[in-house]
Amino acid sequence: MSEPRLDHFSSLGPHGFHNVAYTEWGDLDARHLVVCVHGLTRNSRDFDELAAGLAASGYRVVCMDVVGRGDSDWLEHKEDYGFAQYLSDAAALLARLTPPPYKVSLLRRLQGASEGPRIDWIGTSMGGLIGMMVAAKPNSPIRRLVLNDVGPLLPWGALVRLKLASVGESAAFASVDEVEAYLRDACVSFGPLKDSQWRKLAVHSARRRRDGRYVLAHDPTSGRSGTRWSARPWCCAARSPICCSSRPCGGCRRAGPGSSWSSSPGSATLHG
Repeated sequence: MSEPRLDHFSSLGPHGFHNVAYTEWGDLDARHLVVCVHGLTRNSRDFDELAAGLAASGYRVVCMDVVGRGDSDWLEHKEDYGFAQYLSDAAALLARLTPPPYKVSLLRRLQGASEGPRIDWIGTSMGGLIGMMVAAKPNSPIRRLVLNDVGPLLPWGALVRLKLASVGESAAFASVDEVEAYLRDACVSFGPLKDSQWRKLAVHSARRRRDGRYVLAHDPTSGRSGTRWSARPWCCAARSPICCSSRPCGGCRRAGPGSSWSSSPGSATLHG
């Protein structure tokens, strides 16, 4: 598997600028862009295999390290962590990646061509919530959402499990082997990974301190400050024109034009 290009940009927060890192795969001139965003305490390298596969199929894929995670900066003012900042960073990333629109003939527009790139969003857990919020904004460039391990409602039981799973995430480890052992237990829900995949996960999930010990590559305060959770569907909270519940919820104004619903145990899909 090839390695991604590594890049970063400066984004503005309430207390100044910070660097946001991302990995990039595929042809820079590809007209179909896929943005991947990870979960609460994870990082962009979780998407390496998916991104490499999509790039081989002709897509341009960009995977962002949400601020406080991966290679992105940790915020000095911990109260700045939260969805307002994450949405601002996501908007800055989309602006950086989106070229100026090009002219498309009337015939090509009638055939479905657009003047800009097609942008799809793949989000795991927190990354899915960020994607829903970005997609709900007026004139959003997001065409389709793929949501993993998240839904419009966050049950309290799930939040409690997430809190319990974060215990020990500020601990230091003597070696990458210890990091891997910790992740094999903490991330067991990732499924039956190969030994090589667990190793890669450990390598990209840790930072080496000056004293030679390792810590996980995210700010342990990033999940504790600035985030306000609600039992209300996110489509309602964001006043989205697209309902994202398992059935159209009362707070949504309408489903998207031409949309239809399908569902199965534990999941639901809005087809646009």
